[in-house]
Order: sequence, then structure tokens, then C-alpha cells
Amino acid sequence: MDIVQALTDWIRREGALGNLIVSLAIVVAIWLVRHLALRTTLRRLDAPARYRWRRASFHLAVSLALVLVALIWLGGYRNVALHLGIVTAGLAIALQELIESFAAWLFIEWRRPFTVGDRIQIGERCGDVIDLTPFQFALAEIGAWIDGDESTGRIIWVPNSMVFTEFLTNYSRPGLQYVWDEVVVHITFDSDWRRARQILEGLLKDLHATLPDTLPDDVERASRRYFGLETETAPAVYTRVDDRGILLSARYLSDLRRRRRSQHILWEGILSAIEREPHITFAYPTRRIYHSPAADETGIPRPPAG
Repeated sequence: MDIVQALTDWIRREGALGNLIVSLAIVVAIWLVRHLALRTTLRRLDAPARYRWRRASFHLAVSLALVLVALIWLGGYRNVALHLGIVTAGLAIALQELIESFAAWLFIEWRRPFTVGDRIQIGERCGDVIDLTPFQFALAEIGAWIDGDESTGRIIWVPNSMVFTEFLTNYSRPGLQYVWDEVVVHITFDSDWRRARQILEGLLKDLHATLPDTLPDDVERASRRYFGLETETAPAVYTRVDDRGILLSARYLSDLRRRRRSQHILWEGILSAIEREPHITFAYPTRRIYHSPAADETGIPRPPAG
């Protein structure tokens, strides 16, 4: 207590110079504490957890430094409260959008609709979350003019407030990095559809074997957190008919960042297998023209003679 009183008396004697020295000392001390804490903590964490610790400790350090420096320069708790009340009233009107984004950041940190590393779609934009700040987050864009959910190379900065006004889709939740994908094979009515189905089932089985063995356990664990979440992981082939032929829909789980690669492997297997099958033919739009010798130049059949 004597040290605090002595420091207070010294600051009053030195005026602005004393305030400046103490403010710098506070900033340096907080930076050193944060640096030492991170060095002892980050070694035991994975990359996403290290990122979250760095961001959280940075925001905590800045907030603490601002409060302590304000106490030094404004001369105590009462003056700080008075000044903050006046400033807050003005900022609430002038910086409404920033306040909404900051409130959205608190919501994101609390409810975790997504975190850094997740693949999300918000509004019409889709990408991987690579940074999250109190006012905006960054997406490594995918899609747009690129097929197969591949990266475009662009980074999009999105205001946090959009989580309150736009639909948000998270491809990576709940803790899974796999999504259902589907490939549709169209064959003619006179094709051996049973053999085609058998080929697809074999290809899907080989593709499914490349997934990690822990996937069923991960899905089961996620289903206990989210009611009604599908727990089936096995691929399937479904059959239906339309006016062009027989449709065989191959449904399977794919790594969300390798969806295009999975489709590439599956389609090459399908093309190679169908090429060796003489009784299976792909269906595609065609037009057949029948010529009748009994028709005149107008195309209208002439009535038979006699």
C-alpha cells in the first residue's frame, strides 16, 4: 500500500512526464508477462489452439493496458467512469456498425458457430476462415469461377456483424472434416444396370477404404452433441428412372478439402470400367429422325393408293 501511495505522489509531482513513464512501464510489463505465458503454454498445443491463445492473449493484454493507462492519465476510477460514460454515448451513435461487429465477435467467441480453420459459407461467399478479429474475419475464398470447391487465391474480409444478418453454413462442424458428395451416372434403358450398379458399389468401397478408421467413432461422438445428426458413414448407390434412361446415384463421404480429387478418382474408375463393358452405354441427349418413303415433300404421309 505504501508503494502504491508513493507511486501516486510521484506521478502527481512529475505530471505528464510521470504519466508517460508509468504508462510505458505498464505496457512493457504486460507485454513481457504475455510473452512468457505464451512461451510456456504454446509448446503443448496444436496449431489451431496456439492461434486462439495468441489472439485471446493479445486482446486481453490490449484491454488491460488501455484500462490501466486510462486510470493513470484520467486520475482514478471516478474520472474514468465519467469519461467512459460520455465517450460511450457518443460512440454508440457514431460507430453503430463497429459496435455490432464487436458484439458479433463476442457471440462468435462464446457460441463458436465457427473458428479459425473451419470452412464456411456466409451469404454468397464461401471459404476457409484464416483470421478472426474483433471487427472482421478473413476467408480464403473457394468456388466463385473455380469448380470443385478449389481455392481462388483471393482473401475476403467479412464484417463480423454479418453472422446476425446472413445465413451461415459450416462445413467443418461438428468437428468433422467430411461432407456427403454424390456422382450421378446416366445409362440407357437397354444397358445392364445391375452390372453398372455393381461396378459403382465396388468403386465406392475402394474410395471409402481411404477414410480414417476413427471416422465412425467421430461421427457417433458428434451425434451425441447434436440431436438428429446422421450417423451413417457407408456409401450407397440409388437407382431411379427418367425420360432419358436409368440414373445411378453414388453417394459417399469425402474430405471437404479433397472433394474434387475424390470425384476425379471416382469418375476415372467409372470411365475405365464402363469402357470394358459392352452391355453398358452412357445415356446422353440424342435426336432420332425417321424418313418415310410414303411422305411427300411437306413431310406429311400420303394416303395409300387404292
